[in-house]
Amino acid sequence: MGEQSQTWFVALLKRLRSLCEITKDRFIQEASLKDQFHYHDIKWDHAPIDRKDFDWVDQEIIENENEYPFFQFSVSQSLGRVVGFFEGPTFFVLLLDPAHNIYLTKYSNYKVTNTTIGRCDFSGLLEKTEAIVSLAIDHGVNIPEHIWCGARGYIASQYSNLVVARVDDDTVHTIDQLISLSAADGTADIVSDALKSYADQMKDIV
Repeated sequence: MGEQSQTWFVALLKRLRSLCEITKDRFIQEASLKDQFHYHDIKWDHAPIDRKDFDWVDQEIIENENEYPFFQFSVSQSLGRVVGFFEGPTFFVLLLDPAHNIYLTKYSNYKVTNTTIGRCDFSGLLEKTEAIVSLAIDHGVNIPEHIWCGARGYIASQYSNLVVARVDDDTVHTIDQLISLSAADGTADIVSDALKSYADQMKDIV
């Protein structure tokens, strides 16, 4: 995912929005829709991975292929595939496959196209921290496992429910002023209060 442009993600979101307007029954029953979205079950004999390689999925689902078959649909003809499964009317996305590696064909010479992992600043921070710990251990520094695991858990927990937004210098200055004047405890409080204010205004409009 790391090498994908904004255009790819826009195409993905547009495709997901289109699909959300179609019921599951209609989607899986109408041949024209299946053709339009290139929707079909995963042909494991053409795939470079196996079902069991999805090790982040509950084992109960992995072992129950009859009830939870994996499917793919296209982002577009040339922009890869989305892989997942249905549980009830909900489609759970398991894999974004912009290079269409899940189904090797003659077009790709039956070879996997190299990709990179998409990372944000925060996953990068965790990765760098792990690298530093690993380097320290390699040089004989004794770091008890419970300390490192606790630190790793703390770092991960700090970045749950995280919102990242780019703002201008004036906005940063205003945020700093509000915090320094004790008008807010931090940026999170300012955002939360602003959202509540917007929500209240929308109620008045509606």
